[in-house]
Amino acid sequence: MLFEPALLDSAAALLRRYHDAVEGWSPATGAWQSPPVPAGEPEVICHNDTAPWNLIARDGAIVAFVDWDTAAPGPRMWDLASLAYTLVPLAAPENLEPMGWPSPTPVHERLARIRDAYGCTQDQWHTFLDTIPVRVQAAYDTMRIWAFEGRPGWQAQWEQPEPWRHGAGYLRDLKYIENSLESWRATLE
Repeated sequence: MLFEPALLDSAAALLRRYHDAVEGWSPATGAWQSPPVPAGEPEVICHNDTAPWNLIARDGAIVAFVDWDTAAPGPRMWDLASLAYTLVPLAAPENLEPMGWPSPTPVHERLARIRDAYGCTQDQWHTFLDTIPVRVQAAYDTMRIWAFEGRPGWQAQWEQPEPWRHGAGYLRDLKYIENSLESWRATLE
């Protein structure tokens, strides 16, 4: 079900509506559970975990995001990169099947759908592409740091069995993304 294009479109469109709604909002307090890795200049309150496990679908469309515990100020493209990474997905081919995704995945088509459904400007699109590997590296670093701090959920992720142990899946995905980025950029301009 997650592979349906309508879910990808509705998730990106919902994220855009959310970002537009919170743009410029400044809460009275600054108590955030911010990731230990800087996300960049704040533009909105980012969800910071826009991934399939935090999406609610109804009638074939994404209608809500849940699990806001890591929400914090950050740039729009940080959230969009997270959504693309987990919902396109931008995973190394050897990671797709164990995650339950079809292989091969039409990455170019699905990235274009995210771009169009979010309504990226040309500048946002370039920033988005540049943000993807930084966001995946940050996901890996956050998991590693918070696992070593003893945070139970993060520690459990870090200690997963092979082939994911100690964030190995993130590192494979990061290598795949770095090797594919120029192809995506050239094809999708």
